[in-house]
Amino acid sequence: MAVYVVTWNLNQERSNYEQARRAFIAHLERYDNCKEPGVESARWISGTGSAAQISEDLRTKDSPIKSAQVI
Repeated sequence: MAVYVVTWNLNQERSNYEQARRAFIAHLERYDNCKEPGVESARWISGTGSAAQISEDLRTKDSPIKSAQVI
């Protein structure tokens, strides 16, 4: 199991930020995750996949955004 930080910027993706943010957070909830206090657009997540695999999963057609970064 590895721990990654996921960052995103929904402001550049669409005008309905709150709806897109809620949908993306719901998508992230499939992973064990922890919010970084004071940082709205970042989460720590743990998973068994590589950073590339998780990043690809978060960018699937079902995901509301396409610019999440997994580090």
